Amino acid sequence: MKKDNSSKPAYCPFIEEAYEECYASTGMSLDTWKILHFCKSNFNECEIYKKLVFSGVKPQTLEKTGSK
Repeated sequence: MKKDNSSKPAYCPFIEEAYEECYASTGMSLDTWKILHFCKSNFNECEIYKKLVFSGVKPQTLEKTGSK
């Protein structure tokens, strides 16, 4: 198996931030396939990820709450 040496994260950079709209945050079994597909290496295809990035939200910040 070829090792990927790219700088792309192994999972969505928003996964630890508990955004309400994220599939990983819902905990619904109907979203399991979405979590496995989008929250791992295919997060660039995720509409929620695209929406957050397009709106200027940066991972690992307090911007989602408006706190400083």
